[in-house]
Amino acid sequence: VQQYLMDRAEKKQAEDTILHLQKQLGEIKEKSEELSDRLTATREQRDELKEKGKKLLEEKYQSDIYQKSQSLSEQKNRLMADITKIEGEMVSLVKKMHNIGYLWRGNLEAFSKNIGPQDQEETTHLMTALQEDIVYFLDVHQDRLKDLSLDRLTGAKTHMKEYQNRLYQELHDLSGNVREKRKKLGQLKNEIANLEKGIKPYHPKLVELRAEIQAGLQEKYGKEIPVHVFCERLEIRDKKWQDAIEGYLHTQKFYLLVAPEYFTDALKIYDRLKFTRNFYDIGLVDVGKLLGLKLRKEKGSLAEEVVSDDPFARAFADFLLGRVMKCEQVENLRNYWQAISPSCMLYHNFTARQLHPDRWKVPYIGKHSLEQQMKINIKERELVSEQLKEAEAREKIFSELVKIEVITDGEIDYFRTAWENSTPYEELKNQLAEVIETLSRLDLTVLDQINRKIKQVEKEEEKAEANCQEFYKNINRLELEEKNIQEEKIPSAEDKVAVVGRTIAENYDQEWVKETGKECCV
Repeated sequence: VQQYLMDRAEKKQAEDTILHLQKQLGEIKEKSEELSDRLTATREQRDELKEKGKKLLEEKYQSDIYQKSQSLSEQKNRLMADITKIEGEMVSLVKKMHNIGYLWRGNLEAFSKNIGPQDQEETTHLMTALQEDIVYFLDVHQDRLKDLSLDRLTGAKTHMKEYQNRLYQELHDLSGNVREKRKKLGQLKNEIANLEKGIKPYHPKLVELRAEIQAGLQEKYGKEIPVHVFCERLEIRDKKWQDAIEGYLHTQKFYLLVAPEYFTDALKIYDRLKFTRNFYDIGLVDVGKLLGLKLRKEKGSLAEEVVSDDPFARAFADFLLGRVMKCEQVENLRNYWQAISPSCMLYHNFTARQLHPDRWKVPYIGKHSLEQQMKINIKERELVSEQLKEAEAREKIFSELVKIEVITDGEIDYFRTAWENSTPYEELKNQLAEVIETLSRLDLTVLDQINRKIKQVEKEEEKAEANCQEFYKNINRLELEEKNIQEEKIPSAEDKVAVVGRTIAENYDQEWVKETGKECCV
């Protein structure tokens, strides 16, 4: 009995749930209908407001004051756009010209600091013209574009091109100077290295000819035949006369000496190679002839200052210097047929002339000449190294300076176009001022009233539209709730009633159920 009562109560609960859900459906339907009615009314209100706003806009657009205001505003915007465009072009033009001026001013300043006095004198006229051009470029202002001159720009271009060509020439000369200094420095380093080995820096052709003669004689006679350079076989007694002897002998001190019996063979070798090997102005001394002469060495001559253990060198020295008299005072030079002073003032054939210092600048005679040449070369190497550094630094500077760009015809055309476009600038500004003044004098009272009405209508229309959206949202929510009750909750409760009903029918006798039901009711 207890189980039956529980099953019966469960069935009754499910049946009550169905009744409650059906009641909910009725309430939802009523609410949905109410919301639909309110939505319809709100939509109608929104549409009316929309139509009202449309009519207000038409009234506004068709009004004379609006059309005039609109026309003036459009004219104002066009004028402002044109003015802004011209101002932008003017600013760009001024900026570009100023940039050109600054670049060229800096270039000219660097150029002036890195050229010598002679170059400065040669470029004075050009530099003055360019400086005037630079002032012109830097003085350009957008308020003074009417002063812009195309002839002046063309003239500046000509000056710039001439200056750039000068820069290229300077760079070319500097690059050549750098190459020469590097070559000279390399030669000095080689000469110093050879001097350290005891090798004097003779002219390459002298060294080549000497080697060819030695090789030719050795090949013919099967033994090494000495071929000496004249200066190698001499020493100087009093160093006071070193310069005079070096200067007077000049290139003769580099003549070659061979024993008399080999002279003819040596001469033939020289003659055979002279044109093919370019052996010119190198002396080959015929010592045999000299020894056959009765050479007289004057007392007081330069020959007295020369010492040599080589009879061939001694003979040639006496031949060349034996009649060249030493003279301490230049005023006494004319007392001799041929004489020379310690400072190398030479008197000969009734003529006095100062020998060039290059003749004795580098000494070749005597054992100490190696040390002297070493000192001279080391000093010159230091000087050339400094000169090379300076030349390289200037070459680097001018390598940058030549990169300066000359104004082109395209740039001049750009300046011309910008200048022409700026011509109506003041007129446009005056027109804009007039339009703004006209706009300010318009009576916009009626138009303002219409605009306020339009804003009010738009505000009410937005509110109506927001209400419509809220109604749509609530109606959709109720429809979903109704669908959930109809399709899920009621079928679920009905299934429950059916299941419990079958359980009661299957497990309890109907007569008993009736009796039990009566008893439960009593």
